[in-house]
Amino acid sequence: GVPNLLLYTGSAGLALANNSSNAGNYGSASGGTAVADTDFTLSFWYYTHTPANNTQFQFLRGTDIKHQVVMQDDVTVRYANDAGSHDTAEFNTDLYNSDPEWKHIVIHFDVNNLTTGVPKLWVNGTEKTSTGYSAIGGSATSLDKIKVIVSNENRMQDIVFWSGLMPQSAIDELYGKGNWTNPAL
Repeated sequence: GVPNLLLYTGSAGLALANNSSNAGNYGSASGGTAVADTDFTLSFWYYTHTPANNTQFQFLRGTDIKHQVVMQDDVTVRYANDAGSHDTAEFNTDLYNSDPEWKHIVIHFDVNNLTTGVPKLWVNGTEKTSTGYSAIGGSATSLDKIKVIVSNENRMQDIVFWSGLMPQSAIDELYGKGNWTNPAL
């Protein structure tokens, strides 16, 4: 089944949006209890209007970016350990290869054991291949802030953080063959 819901920011018919070329910052500062140094999954619907390196998720400790997702044409996911070592996976997503449309994104943050943990990403229920990432080792970093930045007329809806690493069956259920369902139900 679907893992436990940790943090849910969306609702039917509402989306984080930016209708200009400037980045719009939408932040959620938690005490670090929702997303910390254990494995978690991020899922959301993403409207692919214009490619930009400015549309991001930043997972911070203080002002230091520890983990990061950049929603460029080939999405990148970066992990960092407590000592500051980091590496980035680039996923073959071709996000902006068609007319603007909504796509369902799921990302595994396999950060509990950074010696073996690697990022994984799905678009519309299909796991994407990645290049460039080698496990960084070290201790998982604790986080105390999540920043969501939306730019260039892109949009996000139903940003959900789940405990643990979501299995393929749950990813398929959430995607629902492109038929949106409220993940909070």
